[in-house]
Amino acid sequence: MLSSRFRHKFSNMLNNFAKYFLWADPNWITLFSLIIATFAAYAGIYGDFLLYGILVLLTGLMDTLDGAVARLKNAETELGNYLDAICDRISEIILLLPFINYHPILAYAAISGSLSFSYAKARFAMIKSTNNNEWPQFGERAERLLLLSIGMITVSFFVDLLQTFLILLNIVIWSSFLQRIMFASKFLN
Repeated sequence: MLSSRFRHKFSNMLNNFAKYFLWADPNWITLFSLIIATFAAYAGIYGDFLLYGILVLLTGLMDTLDGAVARLKNAETELGNYLDAICDRISEIILLLPFINYHPILAYAAISGSLSFSYAKARFAMIKSTNNNEWPQFGERAERLLLLSIGMITVSFFVDLLQTFLILLNIVIWSSFLQRIMFASKFLN
């Protein structure tokens, strides 16, 4: 969804920012993102959608910062990769839970879609070897977090748009999931 040009520009900015965090263990940055996601969920539960949106942005920043710090320190590990993937799933569940208070069916659909989206790729990797760069890029975690953040900041000013936003979020999540299924079906008999 985000253009490769934007991704490249963001990657350069992130690497410059990550230089200030070389003192930190990348795995601790990953775990810290869960704490921020929990505070975001708390804000969402109590209807502070502006704070929620800002904290979702910060969660996304931490989620990308951990990998950048690991790469700059030449400290990438299999454990770090695994921990990052697990924490990403937990974080998404935490971030989507507040919506159960407002629209339970849409919240459940977003949570289950998010998990299904992730599992579609993981399950394929158990069957066939694949390169992460080959997969469709629409609706990746960074785009979903950006959409969630912008959507909730907008909802903080126009509360009536919450249901519309949750429908849009579900469309992005489930479209991305279907795109992954179609991609995988090309390689499976």
